[in-house]
Amino acid sequence: SQCTECKNQFEIETHENQLAQKLRLPARSLCLTCLRRERLAFWTFGNFHVRTCDLSGETIVSVYPKDARFPVYKRSHWFSDAWEPPRMQYDKTRSFFEQLVELQSKTPHPHMVGDAKTMNCDYSDDAWSCKNCYLSRSMVDCENLHYSYRNLGVKDSIDVTFCFGLEQCYWCTYCFNSYNLHYAVNSRYCIDSYFLFDCRNCSDCFMSWNLRNKKYCFLNKQYSKEEYEAKVNSIDLSSYATIQKLQKEFEAHVMNDVTHPVDWNAETEDCVGNYLEKCHACTMGFGLSESENCFDATRGLAMKDCMYASGVGNGELCTNTILGLNCYNVHNAFYSADCSDCEYLDQCYQCENCFGCVGLRKKQYCILNTEYSKEEYERLKGEIIERMKQSGEYGRLPRAMTYTGYNVSLATFYWQLSREDAQRAGYMWEDEAHGHPDGKSTALLPDKLIDAPVDSVKQVLLCCETNRPFKMIPQEMEFYKKHNTPLPRLYPDHRNRLRFKYLLAVDPREIVCTMCGKTVMTYYPESWGYKKIACRECYVQTVG
Repeated sequence: SQCTECKNQFEIETHENQLAQKLRLPARSLCLTCLRRERLAFWTFGNFHVRTCDLSGETIVSVYPKDARFPVYKRSHWFSDAWEPPRMQYDKTRSFFEQLVELQSKTPHPHMVGDAKTMNCDYSDDAWSCKNCYLSRSMVDCENLHYSYRNLGVKDSIDVTFCFGLEQCYWCTYCFNSYNLHYAVNSRYCIDSYFLFDCRNCSDCFMSWNLRNKKYCFLNKQYSKEEYEAKVNSIDLSSYATIQKLQKEFEAHVMNDVTHPVDWNAETEDCVGNYLEKCHACTMGFGLSESENCFDATRGLAMKDCMYASGVGNGELCTNTILGLNCYNVHNAFYSADCSDCEYLDQCYQCENCFGCVGLRKKQYCILNTEYSKEEYERLKGEIIERMKQSGEYGRLPRAMTYTGYNVSLATFYWQLSREDAQRAGYMWEDEAHGHPDGKSTALLPDKLIDAPVDSVKQVLLCCETNRPFKMIPQEMEFYKKHNTPLPRLYPDHRNRLRFKYLLAVDPREIVCTMCGKTVMTYYPESWGYKKIACRECYVQTVG
């Protein structure tokens, strides 16, 4: 088949075909890359805007700007009985997508994703049972976490991405259960260490990789406690120039010296994908845990028989779904939870048998938010689906329903588009602030932390790479002083993107195992230049 968007040819794999037949899906018209891009454009990363609640007039901080297409209510008000969702009658003379977009534009949306247990996390989104976090997103059970993305159980840390169970850590990606770990990737159970890649159960190690159960290692060489401490103490970790030099050295070791496994899967069976844990029979899965029989699913937990889905937790028989929780047989939906037997939902909760609805709670047999008898609902739904199939709408997501611009969605982490190309493809675009009349370029900051001005937290800083303005907070300065860490030069979201790059390996390619010569499948792009990639057996024998 030819992708209707990029015009590239694509094939439907056996597993995909079997699952599509089980779920009665129409044949897709987009290649997997374009399909994923469309889906992830609905996953808002977003900038934070100070604005007012359109119901109460209170000042709130939201990823939705003042000129959002729909009213924005403070989350606690949105979940109250203070308002009623608007309703529309289906008009068969108009496109269903056109009517759904109109309904969405009339319907209030909560100012943030999260729960009532989250406290003092105003400049955050997608926060669950969190406390005292700043400029962070997608987190559960986190405390005093700043400038971070997609974390679980992380405390007293700054600039960490996709991590679990960390404390007092800085600049880490995909690390687990570690303490006082800095500048690390893919490491677990590590303590008091710097610049680690793929290390397990290590403490007091520096600029090392592929280590297991080690202590006092520097550049993978064993030293005595005194020798190790002398070497580390001779390095000025409070100097930004020194850190830059060490990061380049670290990248060189990752490219040339690290033995990389073909994938980072653990306890998986019959799976194709990367960053899979305890999964079975998943194909083209990425970042999944405890999931079974899924195709083209990313960032999910406890998914079963799902395809074309991202950010789904405890979902079964779900397709083309983004950020769905506890859903059964839900299709073409986003930001909805505890729903069953529904299609085309936006911000719906505890609903069943609903089609094309926005902002509903505890409803059934609704179309465009209007309730019908069961018989009338089934008849009208069938009529609408038939028209959508004829027009080519059915099975697709209406891009005009994305909450914010393509440039502030998760899609842009994987596939960057110019404003012109994004708008041509039907996506929105959000203007972002650049420059500031009182701003000071971070290129002018002193090299060493000790020389930083006392009033640094009051200064508007301009990122030396993007020219985007940001400020530091007092808690951040305390952390830097405690850990002897230099002041950041880059805009916080730009820093997150730099760390996220290790998680962008989603396109399979065949290579030859560096150790045994066997042909294997990996996901690291050739452009990353990794010199040593080992099949699973050789990796276990060599590294452990």
